[in-house]
Amino acid sequence: KEIKTLSSFRHGNITAYYGCFLNKSKLWIIMELMDGASVHSILYSLEKEMAARGGPKAEGKLLVRVFEMIVLFHSK
Repeated sequence: KEIKTLSSFRHGNITAYYGCFLNKSKLWIIMELMDGASVHSILYSLEKEMAARGGPKAEGKLLVRVFEMIVLFHSK
């Protein structure tokens, strides 16, 4: 069920799902390549940027995005 749900999403904030296959007893999931920085380094950069502007912490900004995705998932 999760794979079927994942394959139905088309959104700029969700990594694209391309397919999956079984190799012996392991499930391999083929997803869009997310090149660039790690989540940790992105959060660190956002934290510095927000602190410089006196804005909210980066974790808060990320949490808002997570909640947006949860709403999107539950709307399907």
